[in-house]
Amino acid sequence: MEQRLENLEVHVGYLQKTLDDLNAMVLEQARQLRDLTDQVAVLQRALAGVVAAVQESGEQEDSPLR
Repeated sequence: MEQRLENLEVHVGYLQKTLDDLNAMVLEQARQLRDLTDQVAVLQRALAGVVAAVQESGEQEDSPLR
């Protein structure tokens, strides 16, 4: 009986370690996801600026004043 209890305690210890490791991975992936989301937002704003500049450039070339 005592050996069985000891085996269960060891098993619970391994499960707790696994849970802690998985939790750490989830937290790290959440941080990475936030960082990537921020980077995508920066790239979207930059792309919008480039598109606006290209459109403005095209409008100036088509202007009848030229």
